[in-house]
Amino acid sequence: MDRSNNHTGKRVFIVEDEMIQAVILEKTIEKFGYEIVGKAKSGEKAIRMIEKLRPDIITMDIQLEDTIDGINVADKIQQYYLPEVIFITGNSDSLNYTRAKEVGFVAFITKPVQKEELKTALKKCVLLKEKGAA
Repeated sequence: MDRSNNHTGKRVFIVEDEMIQAVILEKTIEKFGYEIVGKAKSGEKAIRMIEKLRPDIITMDIQLEDTIDGINVADKIQQYYLPEVIFITGNSDSLNYTRAKEVGFVAFITKPVQKEELKTALKKCVLLKEKGAA
């Protein structure tokens, strides 16, 4: 990918415990013109890496490979800065949706991910970032 592109507001971090899903997300998001700045499979690793990298957008699975789920990760991160969050999950039950809504998100996408739905959510994140910077 050409790194000379303008990635302002387009730096994405992927939190996903399924390797194949993470690779698909990475390739798809890059094709849309966004920069992937990192990936994590566990909540603990995600928190550490996101704190250092400060991405603009986070795609967040809810069920992760450790005891901290994606909703808790988003909540902890938002205590020190406010990235745009897109939850991408197979756990679309009302409890998880309600918990995610309390933390806040731009989109709540159910797997399997539809490319156009993801593209729309990413564009909305960039618009929100631009609006917040104005």
